[in-house]
Amino acid sequence: MAQGKLSAKQQCFVDEYLIDLNATQAAIRAGYSPKTAREQASRMLSKASISAAIACAMAERSKRTGITQDRVLEELAKVAFIKLTDIVDDTGKIKADATDEDRACIESIKYKRTDTDTGFSEEREVKASPKLKALELIGRHLGMFESHSSKEQLKLNREKFEYEKEKAAGAFQEYEDMDGIEQDIYGNDEDE
Repeated sequence: MAQGKLSAKQQCFVDEYLIDLNATQAAIRAGYSPKTAREQASRMLSKASISAAIACAMAERSKRTGITQDRVLEELAKVAFIKLTDIVDDTGKIKADATDEDRACIESIKYKRTDTDTGFSEEREVKASPKLKALELIGRHLGMFESHSSKEQLKLNREKFEYEKEKAAGAFQEYEDMDGIEQDIYGNDEDE
């Protein structure tokens, strides 16, 4: 519903915003002046109809691609809590019983065989995805590293969102009421 109320330029902004989530660049790509793009982007993001269109498009994309917050968090957990000894044996070879989930945590594998006069030598290196980065991202998701002021800001943002949502619902109800009054005055188009 909210998307239908957007102008062509606003819809273009929404589409461009979804590319990289950079509001200023989205405004420029949508045709707004580079000089005022930052202000225009901020103004557009504060409009309930545009915010709703962005949220709806992001939800549709998440549904279409199957990429959800839960799925991303599950993948981070795999990396964060993997034990390399579950994947690699003492010689540096991947264990036969390593699961697909375990193998998904491998960032790279290097193998080098060098022939010598007396035989050969082998070097193996298995590098897992960075655990520390995965743990940091999980911790940030859980709010473990936020200061008190960040939590207060989040609360304020949520309150602002709820206010804007109620305001948008009220505006929509006014629109519906006006539509009903218009039908009372002019009659129903289906009667003609």
